Amino acid sequence: MPIKTPQEIVKLAYEYMISIVGSSKISNTRVEELEMEEANKFYRVVLSYETVGQFPFESKKEYKEFKMNAEDGT
Repeated sequence: MPIKTPQEIVKLAYEYMISIVGSSKISNTRVEELEMEEANKFYRVVLSYETVGQFPFESKKEYKEFKMNAEDGT
């Protein structure tokens, strides 16, 4: 099986994060870190996003870290 590209890995991490957090609760998603680990078997992906609070002026930055298999993105 071919190794996933960094773009594919980030997309899969983002899609997984959305499935957990929900797209209506986040905005301004950014890739903070992306690096290959453990002899090119895994990617470490750190995504940041802003969450909307109870009031429109309340927001805070959150971070999620993912360890993704380089071959299949799981």
